[in-house]
Amino acid sequence: PDPALLESGPRCRLRLSRVERKEDNADGDDQAVMAALQKHSTVLPVMCRLSVRVIQATGIPAMDEGGTSDAYVLVTCGHMKKRTGVQMKTLRPRWNEDFDFFFPAGAAVPSMELEMWDRDTAARDDFMGKASVSIAGLVDF
Repeated sequence: PDPALLESGPRCRLRLSRVERKEDNADGDDQAVMAALQKHSTVLPVMCRLSVRVIQATGIPAMDEGGTSDAYVLVTCGHMKKRTGVQMKTLRPRWNEDFDFFFPAGAAVPSMELEMWDRDTAARDDFMGKASVSIAGLVDF
């Protein structure tokens, strides 16, 4: 998909992978979780994974007195939230961070929201912009 345009004007690039079924390709941590779930459940749903890479943003506003921002992104998919690291003193933050979101196959596909914030140490963080991304078109079972 094209980069998402945030309401405040800056552009944020991200890469969305196709949603894939997650069954037999579980790694060690996933296998432990699935084993624990199988102990307490007779039916274990097939899980889907959405992989997201937050790449960079350009044209963001200067939120700090020095003329820069300390930007980070909150990515929300359904009830799950992930957060990038803070890119200090820049107007062109580059994160290149990957996140995975999981949801049961056959469930309603959650929407994804991205919020950009400026990190402040002495006060509350400053909201910089928000975008919604439709991911329903990425589901291919």
